[in-house]
Amino acid sequence: GGGGGGGGGGGGTKCKKCAKPVTGGGVDTGDGVYHNNCFACTKCSSPLTGGYNDVGGKPHCTPCATTMAAGPGAPLPHEKCVGCNKQLSGEVAEIMGGWWHKGCFKCQNCSKGVDNGYFPFGGAPYCSKPCFHKAAQTEKCAACAKPLEGNCPKSGKKAWHAKCFQCSKCNKNIADGGGGEQRHVKFSKPYCHPCYEQQHGGGGGGSVPAMEIIRTVEYTDRNAGFTHNPWTGKADYRGAGGEVIDGPRKLNKCAKCHRALADGAAR
Repeated sequence: GGGGGGGGGGGGTKCKKCAKPVTGGGVDTGDGVYHNNCFACTKCSSPLTGGYNDVGGKPHCTPCATTMAAGPGAPLPHEKCVGCNKQLSGEVAEIMGGWWHKGCFKCQNCSKGVDNGYFPFGGAPYCSKPCFHKAAQTEKCAACAKPLEGNCPKSGKKAWHAKCFQCSKCNKNIADGGGGEQRHVKFSKPYCHPCYEQQHGGGGGGSVPAMEIIRTVEYTDRNAGFTHNPWTGKADYRGAGGEVIDGPRKLNKCAKCHRALADGAAR
């Protein structure tokens, strides 16, 4: 139900919103009196100048009241599509905490479709690993210059894929350091211990310089973040964190105010 504006506040009556005295006029909802400029939608704060809807004893504008009546999971009428920043209408879905038009939910790097799924980053979808890594600015391997994934050896500011961490002299892979074998990095180049000793130890009984610290750093496997597109009917609409999200919804715009109406709203 809704009420109209009007009515006057008594001299000692205080505004329900700002708690200051209402004098010379105001809006009396029966549940409280408001200054005219304090009388706004409880949900979106839009001014209520042409009537209001009582929802739970609080005033709301018609779009917000309509959305609330549609039940949980519906977007607020003032929410916009993450992809195009325009008013929601037609087929939409809540994905990664934001609402998207079906046509706007595509790779945010190359604009290709993501019908078969996507890699999420920063609340947006990316169609492939290359597009994802470009957006995420993933650190790259010092040897092959491709984005790092999995457990990678790292020394200083340089890191390598495990398969790329090879001795610069004999090409032996030294990623696992098995058997307690010493590994070294000198001038950003990795060495096995014998080659390092030969290359930098001065030969014979010369002392070998202290090796640089090599540690293993885990870089996220982006395959684990692969997520199905809600509109394909695959899976059960799960977000990047595994949380269940709403599936697609149909919205139409109000013929009068052009704001989105949730399913079940009067047309």
